Amino acid sequence: MTGRGRDLTDRRASWRVVRHLMGVRKPAYWGGGAMWWLFMLAPLGVGLLLERLFDALRDGGPALALLAVIAGIEVGRALGLPLVGWVFEPFWGHAETVLRTNVLRAQLHPDPARRGPAITDAAAAMPLFRDDPEHLARATDMWLTLVAIGAIALGALAVIARIDPLVAVAVAVPLLLASAAGHLLAPMVRDRRAADRAVTGEVTGFMGEVFNTVTTVTTAGAAPALVRHLARLCDRRRVTAVRSRVATQLLPAVGATTGDLALAGGLLAAALLVADDLTTGQVALLAYYAQLLAGVPRNWAAWLAIRRHADVAVERLRAAVADGDVSRLIEPVGPVPFSPPPVGRHPLPAAPPAPRLELVGVVARTPDGRRIGPVDLTIPAGGFAVVTGRVGVGKTTLVRAVLGLAPLVTGEIRWDGRAVDPAHWMTPPRAAYVAQVPTLFSEALDDNLRLGWDVADADLEYALEAAAAREIVTTLEDGLDTRLGPRGIRLSGGQAHRVAAARALVAGSALIIADDLSAALDAGTEAALLDRLLADRDRTMLVVSHRPAVLDRADVVLHLDGPAD
Repeated sequence: MTGRGRDLTDRRASWRVVRHLMGVRKPAYWGGGAMWWLFMLAPLGVGLLLERLFDALRDGGPALALLAVIAGIEVGRALGLPLVGWVFEPFWGHAETVLRTNVLRAQLHPDPARRGPAITDAAAAMPLFRDDPEHLARATDMWLTLVAIGAIALGALAVIARIDPLVAVAVAVPLLLASAAGHLLAPMVRDRRAADRAVTGEVTGFMGEVFNTVTTVTTAGAAPALVRHLARLCDRRRVTAVRSRVATQLLPAVGATTGDLALAGGLLAAALLVADDLTTGQVALLAYYAQLLAGVPRNWAAWLAIRRHADVAVERLRAAVADGDVSRLIEPVGPVPFSPPPVGRHPLPAAPPAPRLELVGVVARTPDGRRIGPVDLTIPAGGFAVVTGRVGVGKTTLVRAVLGLAPLVTGEIRWDGRAVDPAHWMTPPRAAYVAQVPTLFSEALDDNLRLGWDVADADLEYALEAAAAREIVTTLEDGLDTRLGPRGIRLSGGQAHRVAAARALVAGSALIIADDLSAALDAGTEAALLDRLLADRDRTMLVVSHRPAVLDRADVVLHLDGPAD
């Protein structure tokens, strides 16, 4: 897609979101908006009153009464502005909540077809949930101001044209030039904003990776090289940040300059063309309206900058929902009932018996659109099955489809002969998953193992023993109370895998699915882990591996050869 085509698509998408946000809290948005319009448009009436006031001063009219009315309008505006904010504030909170909730819903949706691409970088998630919804709420807010300044421009020019059409033309031409200049500069603002966000993501993502691999970096002596690379990234970030800031500030600067030109042009035209015919009131009117019109280009430029930021925000938010569908960003969000947080841990439901698991004609789809399968596999109750094959053939995608974490194109997953929806069925205590790269939290080891479940200490000890993880606890200074640090940084790769295996066993799930469980283990630890996991046949296991020791112990081996056509 060309830059112009992409720009048009982004504008349509952001405008669709803005239109929807206008209706999420109608009383707050339109009620506050009507009050804001009254606040913004009141100076048009003040200008007409000033004309009559100065003429009254010249002719001996009711000047005091007019002055009192003008003063009353200004006092009313000053007192009404906080009320506008009070009425309008609920819109801001709800508008941002709609976007944040729908992105979070897309990330956690149980249906893989409606689940958005995973946000794997915590640093990238922060601006996605914090800044981008705010930019779109601000654009929706600014639209009200845009309507008001349009009305101000038309109303003021109409009144000035009543005095002399040529003066109105002299004022309008700089305003039109300002609008055209801002329109031409706006795509540059968008592109530089997007470039700055992309480089910022690279910097924060790289720093997150470094913090998660401190041990590796230290032992490899790679710190100087990483610092140099970070310096290069920061140099790029500095350049893109300056360019983005300059581009953003250029639009208001152009608007301010052309606004001043409009003021000067209008007054100069009045002086040259109709100075002899102007009354004192008309001079006051022209001076007052010229100042109002000088603000039109500034607000127009501010709208263009905010709109381009909104375009970038929508582009980023769309990338976090399924299929990049804008409608998923603006799905209705009902009221969230408040309930006190639960005290203590959740009771753990009883696990069913080990199932007979069947994959019947299963075809899964990888994130890049490739199809894996069709696959037919039967694992007897309490059996141990291994999926193997070359790197990149789709083993992880297949087991994630069994769990409902990847799209299932065709086929069935059967649990004891019954077809089930894996996205809703494969949850504890029926199923548990050990990922290829385990996710651990910075909390205590005990909390990482229980995950809020009310698990008996004896069951916890059993899970640690079965996963060959008991010795890990003894090496930590605070035992189970030891905080693991961000992403479990205090544990080695092999230790993290064993802790993740113990966590899967804690719930007593009937089905354990593990992706390359023993890849980070030495031969002795691998043998001990397999011995303990297979000692009891009260669970069914599906494991991804290419290790001979694992394949030798399998009841069923599935060799994946390649993706489906």
